[in-house]
Amino acid sequence: MKRIPSLVLALLGAVGCAGARSEESTTPPTAGETMSRSDVTAASNQLTAELYRTIADPTHNGAASPLSVLTAFAMAREGARGETRSELDRALHLDGDAGPGFGAIATRIEELNASGVTLRTANRVFVEASLSVDAAYQSSLETDYRAPFEPVSFMGDPDEARTHINDWVLGQTNDRIRDLLPPASIDSDTRLVLTNAVYFLGTWRDAFDAERTQPLPFFANGGEAVEVPTMQGSRAMRFARIEGATVGELVYTGERVSMVVVVPEARDGLGALLAGLDEHSFARFTDALAPRPNVVVKLPRFRIEPAGSLPLRTPMESLGVHLAFQDGSADLTGIADVRPPLFIANGYHRAFVEVNEEGTEAAAATAVVISTRSRPMEPVVRDELIADHPFFFFLRDIETGLVLFVGHVTDPR
Repeated sequence: MKRIPSLVLALLGAVGCAGARSEESTTPPTAGETMSRSDVTAASNQLTAELYRTIADPTHNGAASPLSVLTAFAMAREGARGETRSELDRALHLDGDAGPGFGAIATRIEELNASGVTLRTANRVFVEASLSVDAAYQSSLETDYRAPFEPVSFMGDPDEARTHINDWVLGQTNDRIRDLLPPASIDSDTRLVLTNAVYFLGTWRDAFDAERTQPLPFFANGGEAVEVPTMQGSRAMRFARIEGATVGELVYTGERVSMVVVVPEARDGLGALLAGLDEHSFARFTDALAPRPNVVVKLPRFRIEPAGSLPLRTPMESLGVHLAFQDGSADLTGIADVRPPLFIANGYHRAFVEVNEEGTEAAAATAVVISTRSRPMEPVVRDELIADHPFFFFLRDIETGLVLFVGHVTDPR
């Protein structure tokens, strides 16, 4: 029997599936109320803490956009039913109709894009041309998630389809996210790929003077010092000293988006900081911030560009998503009611972040694949934000608190 293709969810990703559509449409769940932008923001920030705590390796640089992961898996959730839906609800912290909340976040991102930074997000569903998707599911994704459906030939030329999807992601991220879907992630059994891409480019409100950048010691991995190009300056900014860390906020042009830098007091304190991330962490860091007239800042230039995409199945299973990944147990009939039934084969995520004297560029993408058949420091005493050892950072919408990107630097070289 021919296997029915898998579904791939991607932040900058896609989903595909093939098979005959059932004559009867499964009624979508109605429990819960319509989620607002603030509801989805809270869900995204909680997932950001939990997912990054799970995937972050404190011995290597890392970055992610869990907002992108949330968006891709939320699009799959729209077609999940029964306990499969309940598991996704719990893991993603979503309840009821989340589509309007995601639509409101897309509108908010458009507003931020007009405020002095470049910030955009894009969703797309790449679907096997021969597949008839549930009409209500397609309408929901096109209307609320602004995700147009594009037919491709997974069955005829799966590798060409994979290349096409990767090229779309590359274009949406200004050539920063390459090869989101690795070789063999798509085959003739693939029927849909749900994709989301996020891109950010912002200049500092107060740029660093490149002439002041010089090699300074950085205690890579909390150990031996190495010299790295370090930006320096004094500025008025929001700053805080909290138990175990120093926190500073660097604002981008337009004053709507910022980067919050969290430097543990202990040179080897990053691991404990990452392990302790929870739903209250971002508020704890930002609520403590207060204006200071003259803060000394020393921040290394850095570029985070992973060599490959991160498979998401294991991290998402650790957060409680099990049935959606199980052949024969997943209920994704709201996408397409086919036999054998669909399930999520895997997901993929990749992020890029570069910080220099002018500002920051960041991009991320995620993909989920659905199938129907398995395939065999010293204490701080002055107002100083000195990142001379491993540190944590996140980019956020200042007004709403929505975390856009998150990352950590253990070695800027």
